[in-house]
Amino acid sequence: MRKKVVSIMLAAAMLTAMVTGCGSDGGSGSQDSASGGSAAEESDSAEKTDEADDGAGDSQAADDGGAADAGDVPTITYAHTGKASADMDVWPPDFIKQMEDDLGVKIELIQITDEQFDLALASGDATFDIVNCTKYKEPQVLNKGMAVCLDDYLDIAPNIAKFEDRNNLVREFLSNGDGKLYFTRCQAGPEFPGSELWSGYVVRWDWYKELGCPPINSDEDYLNVLKQMVEAHPTNDNGGTTYGLGQYVGTGLWSWNVVKTYQLGYSENYVPGLQVNLATGDVYNAYTDDEASFWQAMEFFNKAWNMGLCDPDFFIMKSDDLSAKVVQGTYAGALRTWDVGDYYSQEVKNDPNTLKGYVSIFPENGGMSANYASNPIAGWENNSIFIYSGCKNIEKAVQVLDYMHDEDNLRTYYSGFEGVHWEYGADGVPVLTDAGKELFANGGDAMAQAGVAGSSTGGWLNYWCATSGAVMHSDGSMLNLTYSPEALAETLNPLQKDYSEQYNVSYPAQVHQNQVAEGIAKDRSMDTKDLYMVLTQVPEDMGTKKTQIEGLLEGYIPDLVMAASQEEYEQVKAQVIEECKSLGSDDLFAWSKEAYDNAYKALTDAKSKYGIN
Repeated sequence: MRKKVVSIMLAAAMLTAMVTGCGSDGGSGSQDSASGGSAAEESDSAEKTDEADDGAGDSQAADDGGAADAGDVPTITYAHTGKASADMDVWPPDFIKQMEDDLGVKIELIQITDEQFDLALASGDATFDIVNCTKYKEPQVLNKGMAVCLDDYLDIAPNIAKFEDRNNLVREFLSNGDGKLYFTRCQAGPEFPGSELWSGYVVRWDWYKELGCPPINSDEDYLNVLKQMVEAHPTNDNGGTTYGLGQYVGTGLWSWNVVKTYQLGYSENYVPGLQVNLATGDVYNAYTDDEASFWQAMEFFNKAWNMGLCDPDFFIMKSDDLSAKVVQGTYAGALRTWDVGDYYSQEVKNDPNTLKGYVSIFPENGGMSANYASNPIAGWENNSIFIYSGCKNIEKAVQVLDYMHDEDNLRTYYSGFEGVHWEYGADGVPVLTDAGKELFANGGDAMAQAGVAGSSTGGWLNYWCATSGAVMHSDGSMLNLTYSPEALAETLNPLQKDYSEQYNVSYPAQVHQNQVAEGIAKDRSMDTKDLYMVLTQVPEDMGTKKTQIEGLLEGYIPDLVMAASQEEYEQVKAQVIEECKSLGSDDLFAWSKEAYDNAYKALTDAKSKYGIN
């Protein structure tokens, strides 16, 4: 049965006289931390540039800042520093309605840009009640006294209080040294791959099947397969030229590096200029070492270019330009499945059984890493959630945060409503109903109405959920019931089903999971994302070096990719590395290595201090 919040509401009524407490002073001893981020976050950041104009109009909260007259239902305004807007066909969706009914509140969702958040920081004043701030903003938030001290409210937030390990690490590293709890974090716990992975060798499935699904065990194999596919299909759906790969720019080095970073199983930017091999612990200079993902990527792109596989607009396309070509069926392959997902979405409307879409192929011999299985104690590194100290309804805002720490509410968000989308079977094990299977298999309007995980209306709530969907509920099953092998197999689309039958698995991601189980491939279970809380301020001179070096590398990318021979490529590479060194890449690496080592020790010591495994 669904838990109710009566006890919380009664406790809240007893605490109406409670003051903000330590949220007003914010602690002391601020230090900014080193910059960095994961692939998904960097991608989200890149998308914000295009989305900022669309979201600007949503950033004006109610004039009363969430206050309500006596007898009115209070409004709690949640500001999301990403793509989130209540300007949707269905708002509020059913999940939000349930939250509003349970808590006796109205939830207002607004989108704010990083710039708008920075303005709120500068003024110390805001028009939101709850917000998620991007990493390394926490010291500034505390210095301005903008965050409520949650320790004062844990008696009405029993679910937040249960996250002892996370809370202790947040107190240790995100309190400006006063040891108090100002932030919650989202998506703690293991990262599950879901039905498919994005980071293998991406091919258009129907064309790949025409070739007989030849093994792809290396970059060279992959490029040869793309070449055969292009030769067999020289024109796209619009009558234009077909190419092997497209690429978009405007994200710095990220869009060039990210695929190899994850295929090789490296960390992504714990600190600038340093990469860690997660399987071995080896560290590399990200700008000058041959092993670095940048140089591995440049070799790959150079080979692809010289085989005539790259779109001539490789160096000038924005993400929207790439998307426009994708829906014309322009590419035989892709760097990431999410770059080309629109093609299947378009084609399946014309033919529900179409196989015109893209999938990730993994080497039969293993050896390739993939992006899942990280297990952060304190959650995603790019989202620290706090309640604004100027909030007029602090107790209600605390209850809203606590709501998204409750396992039953998280089960509803990840799996739908009990009795509708899932139910307990005769053996007491929760399973999806037929309606639930249909909902998660087909998505669309029904999922938007529900507002659950994976929907257009509910997707932003991932940043509000205390844990990942792979965390176990007390009933012994994962919060996200769609993650069971049985459910995944029953909610696959026709393309995913065909792929799974080809490789004799229940769902596409299982190909790589089986390789990990066999010990011939690696996931990211060794990715210590909690380090982002610990890393110290990047000195101004080191930050300048990073900016200059990465600008240099980005400027040389066309020369490296288009080098006509191996000899020319090596000449350009040697020149680039020499110029990186002249800009101080060795000094930056030395600083980064020390910062990484110190942060790793500090995190290890803190885990020992609090008895965290």
